[in-house]
Amino acid sequence: GLPDLIAAFAAAGPALDGLTLDIVGDAPPDSPDRDRVHALIAAHGLEGRAHLRGPVGHDAFLADLPRALVLAMPSRDETFGMVYPEALFSGVPILYAAGTGIDGYLDGLEVGIGVRPGDVAGIADALVRLVRDNARYRAAIRAAAPTLFERLSPEGVVARYRAEIDAATAPATGRRRGA
Repeated sequence: GLPDLIAAFAAAGPALDGLTLDIVGDAPPDSPDRDRVHALIAAHGLEGRAHLRGPVGHDAFLADLPRALVLAMPSRDETFGMVYPEALFSGVPILYAAGTGIDGYLDGLEVGIGVRPGDVAGIADALVRLVRDNARYRAAIRAAAPTLFERLSPEGVVARYRAEIDAATAPATGRRRGA
């Protein structure tokens, strides 16, 4: 989803003036992927506003995270992704892909915005909303902390998983045999 995120950051235009997009990733300095990201940044006129930071150690990332306005990761086919809970537990609202990854764990909580992967306009709108309403999202994260801990703790995840398995494998009740 990085090409879509870069395009969306550019599309948000003046609404995000003065802000930068820090791209954290493990592409080595001589990687063609790094060259492609630099080319995307240039194609969208974001030189000086979008920065490819490269690999960042886990401790350094966690130390920097609370200073971020938003963690934006509109990935395609994302697994759960521990970076989302790390952001939330740092008080940072998240932009995530709807229908994959952490989606479903946040139902009923105003702690981020789920977007359709590939929807550049939707991603741009979500970025603007998360920045514009940042204080409200951060307050909602603080208020939802007990629920987030319950849902995202290892015990909470295992309990939800077991409940889903139990529900899926439970015999149907109220049905007549042969009906």
